[in-house]
Amino acid sequence: MSTFSVQRNTLKAVVERVEAELAEFYGFEPLCRAAEHLIDLDELRTVLGNQVTSLPEYGARAAVFFSSDTNAQELFIGIHFSDSISARLNVTNPLTRLADDNLDQFCIIVEEVSHFHLILNRVSNEQIVSKLELEWQGEIDKLLVAALTLTRQCGDSHILPLARKLYDQAEIVGLDRELYWQATKRAARFWFAELRHSNTIGPELRDVLRGHYYAPLSLKMQAG
Repeated sequence: MSTFSVQRNTLKAVVERVEAELAEFYGFEPLCRAAEHLIDLDELRTVLGNQVTSLPEYGARAAVFFSSDTNAQELFIGIHFSDSISARLNVTNPLTRLADDNLDQFCIIVEEVSHFHLILNRVSNEQIVSKLELEWQGEIDKLLVAALTLTRQCGDSHILPLARKLYDQAEIVGLDRELYWQATKRAARFWFAELRHSNTIGPELRDVLRGHYYAPLSLKMQAG
């Protein structure tokens, strides 16, 4: 088996695990399997045309690409991850050991799988989802899934140190910096307020997060 195939298999396994965590925690049945919608840049150009190369997301380390044709009632959704992410997963698999050397890549996967399913869940309910809501939910979910993963691996979520690492040490790069700062700041405010009550992910916190997941953006903004 080639190195590329091994990396691809590891990436798919991580995507599937993250998807399972999100679906179980929020109580939704995935409308599509994210691992079946992984796409490389050549495929993106084939499906969406060369104009996709002008999008800022095209050069990003990871992104969800979504397009709909209302006349033909067709929908395209795909997730792209750069080779650097899948290569890192192959060196240190976060499903075996989540640590400083793969936390960044793991969180990127969580964010994109979060985007993927929030888009589909909103579309299925004929609801609009904004980029700010996508990023806010992704910021919430990266801490959630990382903490759940550490709980499974070592019996301790380390959620407060994780929150400080992911939010206090966050560095925003690229375009739309203000939007990403808003999403990060609001997610951090939400988490640190919740963690004053408990450092564990119990039923009460799950109920709060589920409520916000299905709530309109205006209510989420009040919480963050």
